[in-house]
Amino acid sequence: MPKALYWILISLERSVGKRKQMTKKLLLTLLIGTSLLSLDLAQIEATGSLSKKLLNQDSPELVEASRLSQQVVKLYNEKKHDEAMPLAKRALELREKALGKEHPLVVAALNNLAQVYTAKGKYADAESLYERALAAQEKAHGADSPRVAEALENLAWVRYGRGKVEEATEMFERALSIREKALGPLHADTSHSLFNLARLHEKMGSPEKSLPFYRRALEIREKALGPNHKQVGELLDKYACALRQARRDSEADEIEKRAYAILRGDEPGTGKISTVTGGVLKGSAIERVRPQYPQAARQARMTGTIVIEVIVDESGNVIDARAKCGPDIFAHASIEAARKWRFTPTTLHGQSVKVMGTITFNFVP
Repeated sequence: MPKALYWILISLERSVGKRKQMTKKLLLTLLIGTSLLSLDLAQIEATGSLSKKLLNQDSPELVEASRLSQQVVKLYNEKKHDEAMPLAKRALELREKALGKEHPLVVAALNNLAQVYTAKGKYADAESLYERALAAQEKAHGADSPRVAEALENLAWVRYGRGKVEEATEMFERALSIREKALGPLHADTSHSLFNLARLHEKMGSPEKSLPFYRRALEIREKALGPNHKQVGELLDKYACALRQARRDSEADEIEKRAYAILRGDEPGTGKISTVTGGVLKGSAIERVRPQYPQAARQARMTGTIVIEVIVDESGNVIDARAKCGPDIFAHASIEAARKWRFTPTTLHGQSVKVMGTITFNFVP
């Protein structure tokens, strides 16, 4: 995901029981869209073709490739993408030489390198690698396999990044159809596909279209985890943002309050950042700056709403800002404008505190 996208870091457990637990964790993490690379042995384990020879890593080339891949994961998570790139390339080269072009370990290496390219904004390079991974998965497992759905979604986000919006939408819809048919409408992976479609419509500036997908994903997560689980809170937060984007502010405030209660339910005075709803924060603004309308968006007569999350210090100054939801084309200008806002300091028990909240910008030519 986009966004940031959603790649999973798993530690390989030795016992079968622990492996099953890790698989459940993987499915739940997929619901959030966490942006981490996959460790290769976990990828292979999921294919069912893990041999003792591969587990023991007898081949020096495979030992080196595994070492490089784990280093790639570490560097990627540290956002050292330039350092990760040559290591990911070398890992792929070693595995292709030892195993051929379509082995599951090679597919894992293709995905890892593609994810590094994506982080660098090199979508064309990532696209060709994801296309290879998709073709290999379809050949190995058939066009209707859930493993193909994951490959489709990886490729779909890259195509969205390249402006191929219709192709991306079709691929996300195909991935959802595969998972609903193969796994059922209430499976965790089905929720992941619903979440991806919600995010896609939101990023395309169609928040109303995203809301039904968010509601379905939320229903699955609440049933699986309970109403007060952290992952439910994270999805509620995304849902509230889409509601705000759709200018349904009263609904957004209620959902946001529930999300904050789950995610940041600590008592005041613990030293952590307090949170307020978007309406409360905006009402305390003493200096507001409108973002510049991006020229490309103006020329295309694009409209939309974007929500920026800000952290405000004890003096009322914005010290951090990020795009929470909305069309990507408006993100940079909105973040720059939000950083210039000033607020009346927020106090708790007579002391000024840092607060987190949202600012909503509407773009109309």
